[in-house]
Amino acid sequence: MANTMTQASLPSESSPTVAVAITANARTGDQSSPPPRSRRTFHASNYWYFETREGRCVGPYHSKHAADLAASEYVEFAKTASERMLNKLLEYISSSCI
Repeated sequence: MANTMTQASLPSESSPTVAVAITANARTGDQSSPPPRSRRTFHASNYWYFETREGRCVGPYHSKHAADLAASEYVEFAKTASERMLNKLLEYISSSCI
């Protein structure tokens, strides 16, 4: 199965993860808010993924909970990262979702 997603290893629920709160604040200079959490994660091929605002898939994760936490962390990062840094990160994420 061809898969263009990039991730060093599959996270597990026992992996240390820092939960962060999602607020409705947009990124610096952005007029839109992040999509609701319920629409951000999805299940495909026995794994969980989340989709970025840019339409990129991030994953796979073993559980919805792990994908939700990773999505929350991504949103917090994206809100404070410079455009250059965010674009660099997006270079390493799949160009489209499954």
